Amino acid sequence: MRTAALLTLLVPAAVTLLPLSATLRTAQSSAPRLLCLALAIGLGLGLGSCAHVIALALFDGTWAGLGAVDAAIGLVLVGVWWLARRSGRPMTMPRHRWSALDVGLALACLLAAAGFFGLFETVVYRTPHGGIDAIASWTWKAPFLAAGGTRWRLPFGDFSRHRDYPLLLSAGIARAWRYMGGSDQAVPISIAFLFLIATAALLFGALHALRGRTVGLLGALCLLGTPGFAWHAGSLLADGVLSYFMLASLVLLAYWQRAQSGWRVGLVADETARASAQSVAVVPPAKGSAALAWAGLAAGLAAWTKREGLLFFGTLVGVYVAGSLRSRSRLRAAGWFAIGAAVPLALLRWQHQTLATRRFTGGRSLLEVRAAVTDPSRYADIASAYWGLLLGSPSRWLLLALPAFVLLMGGTADTDARAAARRAGAVVALLAVMQAAIFLTTPAPLVWHLSTALDRLLFQLWPSAIFALFLWTASPDERWSDADA
Repeated sequence: MRTAALLTLLVPAAVTLLPLSATLRTAQSSAPRLLCLALAIGLGLGLGSCAHVIALALFDGTWAGLGAVDAAIGLVLVGVWWLARRSGRPMTMPRHRWSALDVGLALACLLAAAGFFGLFETVVYRTPHGGIDAIASWTWKAPFLAAGGTRWRLPFGDFSRHRDYPLLLSAGIARAWRYMGGSDQAVPISIAFLFLIATAALLFGALHALRGRTVGLLGALCLLGTPGFAWHAGSLLADGVLSYFMLASLVLLAYWQRAQSGWRVGLVADETARASAQSVAVVPPAKGSAALAWAGLAAGLAAWTKREGLLFFGTLVGVYVAGSLRSRSRLRAAGWFAIGAAVPLALLRWQHQTLATRRFTGGRSLLEVRAAVTDPSRYADIASAYWGLLLGSPSRWLLLALPAFVLLMGGTADTDARAAARRAGAVVALLAVMQAAIFLTTPAPLVWHLSTALDRLLFQLWPSAIFALFLWTASPDERWSDADA
């Protein structure tokens, strides 16, 4: 049944891959193809969940309704592919051969991946239905959403306090069960596995395309060397899915920024390396606007995944899109982003207005918030929780290795990469500050809330933090070439 589940889930990814690769393809090489494949997996699953909810809203999930919605989305994607194939003429960029360092890093990544995905399999074997939060918040709604008819509205009755939780994960599971003809736990397990492997592939593929193979391998090694990330994915929680869409949004926005500069490729100071570089085809800057629409879709799907995703969306818009109002071209860029985000955000709005009109409100009064903010003991508890989590993590070696690496290598001379890294880093930093502020003002018992949520919130940001860090830092080839000169 796991094979059938994977095949059912990969169909939307296969349909999404063609228009995505046509609009984002940068080179006839493994990294951009891997990047497109990693993006297609997550965005395809997200579009599939949107299609299922649209069919429920319009047709109560009948087979005819499902087919009509799937056909409509498929036609849109085919149209995007056809337009992308007709536009633009390729340019060139250098591609370098494998170095001894690359080979060593690749072997280290393979060893780390064996333990990383082995831990995921172990967690799934021990708790095949996932953690309590996975069942209570996401999985239990899926049988109703898969049934269609009038039963699909039952999870949104007065007895449910989770009726306003976004439906990407629940609807994605329900869609696969509907097409499989029955429920099977292999589906949520397969979804978690696909998002886990897609996150690792996306991080490597994006850094490879933007900063080179060596940097891509270093970034992938950092993620694969974080066992806690695999453990949470094996618990079938939505945090891993959210971290994927956060990373995808930042990657696509960095990709767009690079395309606007005409793909000025990072420094190759050594003339011998420059002469031995191979030329490969890349998409011209005119196609870069499509990346904004895909970025908007990824950011919208983040909001369609978890409540924290809506906070991410607002932060992303504030950092990236607010400056777009300065000129007409940037306003047009904001429009492309909005087009991509329109469907998932419209579905989230519809859910809150139609299915979750009375939501859980357990907030604090203004006086209680003021008392919490001025209470020194809460700051001490939060700092202690952060410090204990970081020191107790099996990946604490990264907390020493990464700052040391940044200090040793310094910043890259690639101005486009540094600018993209500053924006991505600003998004991550602002989200981290807002997460700490949420703990400071939470109405729940603070120690309990920290113990149950802190690690999950930090893992949401971890892939994006790695991406921003390695996007800003100089690569070993760049630094050693400067030293030799």
